[in-house]
Amino acid sequence: MSLFTLQAGSRAYRKIQRDGLRAGDVGAVFGASGAAKWLAISGLDKAIFGRWLAASEQQILTFGTSVGAFKLAAAAQHNPVAALDRLAVAYIEQQYPDGLTREAIAQQLDLILDKTIPDAARHEILGNPRYLFSCAATACPGLLGSEQAPLQWLGMAGTALRELSPQRLQLRANLRRIIFCSEQARVLMQPQAGNFVALSEASLKPAIIASGSLPLYMHGVQGLHPHTLRDGGLLDYHPVPSNLLAAQQGLVLYPHFFPHLVERWFDKFYPWRKVTADRLEDVVLISPSQAFCDSLELGRVPDRSDFKRYYNRDAERMRLWREVTERSDEMGEQFLDAVQSGNIVSLLEPLPRQV
Repeated sequence: MSLFTLQAGSRAYRKIQRDGLRAGDVGAVFGASGAAKWLAISGLDKAIFGRWLAASEQQILTFGTSVGAFKLAAAAQHNPVAALDRLAVAYIEQQYPDGLTREAIAQQLDLILDKTIPDAARHEILGNPRYLFSCAATACPGLLGSEQAPLQWLGMAGTALRELSPQRLQLRANLRRIIFCSEQARVLMQPQAGNFVALSEASLKPAIIASGSLPLYMHGVQGLHPHTLRDGGLLDYHPVPSNLLAAQQGLVLYPHFFPHLVERWFDKFYPWRKVTADRLEDVVLISPSQAFCDSLELGRVPDRSDFKRYYNRDAERMRLWREVTERSDEMGEQFLDAVQSGNIVSLLEPLPRQV
């Protein structure tokens, strides 16, 4: 039973069929928004960063939003396995006995990042010679930039209506992608991809927080940009590499919790709005198989709604989430075995042209 599904865009598919899946061919790794969903691939990420990519030497651009940024910041530390483990444990141990208030979420997020990215790790991340860390937040002018909940609701409603219109690209006129990265990473991205802001040890944590600051549930981040910064997933829920990368840079590895990509947060409400294969030519998408999900007591990947579903039953939620992370370690081992044996090619499927 395969615990993971492996799909590739047309160019990546041909290359892997010819050469196999080689760590030295990876030029970028992307990480998506998804909160607790990441726990289902935490073990896969540990295998990839801790052992597989560690055997190669090329520079690799990493780009993520929300929990995708959290995990890639962990992966860029000297001991990525230990850092990813800290992230998983800290995420699982969140508790909200008084409800999901903005203040409580901010406090828990601080605890998660303090455990995942201690002060000494900031230098490791920014000075990593191999992994060029980058993340994105969304600049929100107008109503969506307000800290008053009723005005935010109106801003969200207006944005949702614009998403429904035939001129949905107008959304970019109202929301702007802010990319936090080094100069080395910036030159690997399209100049028009967004507004670039250089990372420093002082701005690293606020930038990562901004990347995951979900409207209505969390405070926006001030001081890094003239506008309020909120969740990068508003524009890059599952970041699409062709929107960002300047040119073909080798394979784009995409460990993901779903076998498809949904470009923007609002798109998840419209099942037909999935990213098509013609925009993912160099992408290698690795995700939990249906067999993996069926084997879990939870029966699916975790998600944020579990905090409400198991309200005042934190011990039960934590137990279920720990099972998911432990099984994801098995997924990671299975991936390494398949790569090393060459069986990975037999598992490869082309990304569907229509989704």
